[in-house]
Amino acid sequence: MNKIITAFLLIISLFLSVGCSTDFDMYAEYKDVTIVYGIADISQDTTWVKITKAYTGPGNALLMAQNPDSSNYSYKLDVSLVGVKNGSALDPIILDTTTINNKAITDTIFSEDGDTIILNHFYSPNQLVYYAVGSLDKDAEYTLSINKKDGKIEATTNIVDDFYVTKPVNRIVFSQTYDGSVEWLSAKNGKRYETSLTFNYWELSPNQTDTLHKSVYWVSWCH
Repeated sequence: MNKIITAFLLIISLFLSVGCSTDFDMYAEYKDVTIVYGIADISQDTTWVKITKAYTGPGNALLMAQNPDSSNYSYKLDVSLVGVKNGSALDPIILDTTTINNKAITDTIFSEDGDTIILNHFYSPNQLVYYAVGSLDKDAEYTLSINKKDGKIEATTNIVDDFYVTKPVNRIVFSQTYDGSVEWLSAKNGKRYETSLTFNYWELSPNQTDTLHKSVYWVSWCH
């Protein structure tokens, strides 16, 4: 009986020692997670792609974001766009790197409570981006391929063709009735749309000679 009680007490003590511990590691072992952002636009002669890596660590993540080494790779990636049209591969488009030098400068301010507030969270004014000069084929399907030291990342997309707004036309006549609706011919591969309207006008106040340029901006999500 004494042996059983001793063993039972030992098990209870083990559970208590484990259950009372509040120490844990918030950060797992490092894993390379690539983040890619880009727009394939047939109306442009240059394709821009932003390639960064995820990061974490002890401390303020917003402050870490101001360090280019936190999100940039330490080496140049092998990046290309390969189009396929009617079952045949087009000549690959090789992306090179360039630095944008006029990005808004990061600013750090402090609130009345002493909290740190970061404006334009990511590093600036110099930003590294990947780019390629050349027009895209609207009838092709493109695959973005990124070769890293530890493997390859690929994503494939179709191209959204041009579309045309049918209502309103290029001007609004106030003497006519306009219900404010917007109509267009949907583009091939285009699934979601966002409509916006900027109304620019000059205002002349009574008994004044100078005019003021003003504008009204309106935006709405459409499907």
